[in-house]
Amino acid sequence: MGVAADKKVVALGLFYSVVTFVGTAALSITGQTIGRKEGYQNYEPRRGKADLKGMAHRMVAAHQNVLETFPLFALTAALVQFTAPTNDHLIELVALHVFSKTFLYLPAYVLGIDAARSTSHFISIGACLRALTLVALSP
Repeated sequence: MGVAADKKVVALGLFYSVVTFVGTAALSITGQTIGRKEGYQNYEPRRGKADLKGMAHRMVAAHQNVLETFPLFALTAALVQFTAPTNDHLIELVALHVFSKTFLYLPAYVLGIDAARSTSHFISIGACLRALTLVALSP
């Protein structure tokens, strides 16, 4: 059983939502746990983020960035699904965002590979902006 042609964007949205709201949340909690002497503290979880350093900080920051860029992805995915759910080029642009953020950006950020992190971020944002431009200019 595969994904129907008109549901590919929905499937990408589901996958990326799980990565964003489950996967990177776990990454952030792990960063806070390893980055603080007292470990993760659920009572006031945002309080301990400011003093993190190194990889622990990058784990939290990667989660924050994915949350910050999620609205652009959501808008792009919704408009592509609504206006052209079987347009392969638009679907590929949505997929490029998901791939770039999930498999390039997150590891590069956590590992401190600055050039790869920035490049994959620009690719992912560019893919969304290109898809939105094509939707806006379509007849």
